[in-house]
Amino acid sequence: MNKDKEFDKIMSEINSGLTGEPEKDLAFLNDQTNKYKDHKYGKEILRACGRLMYDVMPDDVRKKLEKLTNDYSARIDDSLNQAEQFILKKDFDKALKVIEDLIFELDENQPYRDDEVSEYYNFEEYFEEVLFKELNNPEKELRRVPVPYTRIYNMYGYILYELDKFDEAKKCLEIGLGWNPVSFKLMSEYCEILKLKDDMENFFKLTLNAFKIAFRPQNVARCFRNLGYYFAGKELYSEAKVAYIMSLQFERDSEQALKELYYVDEKTNHQLEKPPIEKLKEFSEEYGFPIGADLNVLNLAFENGKKSLENRNPGLARYFFNILYDLTNDPDIKAALDKLPSPDSEQ
Repeated sequence: MNKDKEFDKIMSEINSGLTGEPEKDLAFLNDQTNKYKDHKYGKEILRACGRLMYDVMPDDVRKKLEKLTNDYSARIDDSLNQAEQFILKKDFDKALKVIEDLIFELDENQPYRDDEVSEYYNFEEYFEEVLFKELNNPEKELRRVPVPYTRIYNMYGYILYELDKFDEAKKCLEIGLGWNPVSFKLMSEYCEILKLKDDMENFFKLTLNAFKIAFRPQNVARCFRNLGYYFAGKELYSEAKVAYIMSLQFERDSEQALKELYYVDEKTNHQLEKPPIEKLKEFSEEYGFPIGADLNVLNLAFENGKKSLENRNPGLARYFFNILYDLTNDPDIKAALDKLPSPDSEQ
């Protein structure tokens, strides 16, 4: 990571001035923010000193701050839960009002802005962050935003979609993908809007990209269903059948895939035989989609699982190996999982 050396040097000097005495350190850090307020990295130094202040503040003060933060998070959750209740009742106008009020409040009090040394994201789970680093090789420090922007903008986009406000939904999901570029939920909703607008070439391209961030079986299944829909629309029924069969390999009880597969059989008068694996490989090479889950996803899950074992972190190893096993059903991975201590024994 090639962060600016000047910033690193300043923060190293500030860290070396800490004494371990909360009162002295808080005063010292406050002085440092004033000292560097006009520096080209003034904003970045202010934020870094703020994080240090949190670390050195007395326990009772930290607990009060944590309570304020938890209360704020609870208010956000309450708003989202209220919007979900309106969605369940199909009252999308009321749901929209709740979400838009929430976003207005968040934008008014937005402390999370990218700067020269940090980028802010709202990853919903750890593997998303692992994927993001692998795919983007960021030079700046990644910082997790505690506000659930992925959930907020996914819900917002869904509401707009249901209200037939497709262009607004598209823009909304783009904002959400800015907060979490590897969110499969956001990307798949974006794909649905492209499908609805009959923008099939971009729908196809985005589906190929979606494979790169699909690390759950149901998400890989959805990618293949998208391919099937694209191919069927082009009257490429052999390709469509391959795609739907592959989708069912990852989500066997998908009524949508079964229905679409039946549609393809009807359109071809049931003349298409089940395509052999050679056909799958041929189509994969021709159109640029993976034969199953994306190989990079599988390698990341394996390498991180192995590294977690080497670092004596069986809980994290289990997390990565479960991702890998769910995607492959590999008996060797199952054997490795069975050898790990149970979660209860790690308490």
